Amino acid sequence: MQVQKGTIVSNGGSFVDIDSEINWNDMRFLLALERYGSAIKAARMLSVSHQTVSRRLSELEKGLGARLVDRSGLNWQLTVCGQGVVRQAEEIEASIRAAALSARSKSLGMAGRVRITSAGLGFDQFIMPAIIKLRKKYPMIEYDLIADNAPLDIQSGQFDIAVRFVKSAPGHLLGRNAGALEFALYGLPEFIDKIDEAVLEKNPANVPVVAMLTSHLRTTDWLAGIVEQESHITRVSDLGVLFSSIKYGLGVGFLPVVVARQAGNLVECVSISRKSPFDVWVLTNEDSRKSDKIKTVAAQLFGEIASILEQGKEVAT
Repeated sequence: MQVQKGTIVSNGGSFVDIDSEINWNDMRFLLALERYGSAIKAARMLSVSHQTVSRRLSELEKGLGARLVDRSGLNWQLTVCGQGVVRQAEEIEASIRAAALSARSKSLGMAGRVRITSAGLGFDQFIMPAIIKLRKKYPMIEYDLIADNAPLDIQSGQFDIAVRFVKSAPGHLLGRNAGALEFALYGLPEFIDKIDEAVLEKNPANVPVVAMLTSHLRTTDWLAGIVEQESHITRVSDLGVLFSSIKYGLGVGFLPVVVARQAGNLVECVSISRKSPFDVWVLTNEDSRKSDKIKTVAAQLFGEIASILEQGKEVAT
């Protein structure tokens, strides 16, 4: 890439006139020197000799008509002018990469809007990490993110992808099972100690409990015979509230392992086996699967979710 005559390059407050064409490839050697701290390391990273680095830097300095590198010491240092050129070169480099990404995204059909729905847990724990990675690879894709616990109708065309917490995918949808969402009993250390002791002695523990109100996740059933029937029970309708209640010491309760590990003060009760009431599914409909863009996003979501679930399988000690 040639930078044309007459281009002005900032020099830390002053300016340098370029009276001749310079080669952008020479600029790569200046950037490498700045990033890796020495000509030897720059040569190694660029797979060239030290002499090549020196020659290309000299050619760049000649083209700009300015001294960019101080070669007086053992480790070469950028001059004030060199530092200014590096800053502008980094901006040019970033612009070129963005343009290349944009062109690639458009040529592959990786542009436009994708509509994703899930429960709040799905976005917070699984979808957002995947979206961040996708935006770096395909910046032209935009997203509608709809958080809803209801089984919204993907078949209607309102949504392209759904991340659902169910045992099996509905028959009219295409889905991939990313893995089981494991729940474990968590609480403050003093509560968990009481339960461990009660399990060992085979006597129910007298500890407060926090549980979900929803009929599809009856976590109190998992504590039958573990805590006393008279134990104080707080019921909540939202997983976020459940997490906060247990974290602040309102009682013990079953939480997804991937969620509970974010709280440093909670302890898993290893005396009680983990539960897997449902799996995490990435669902699409027949029409959505015809789009390379949607297939790419769904595949990224699946990979990210599967990886997070696998990490959550590590048993607490």
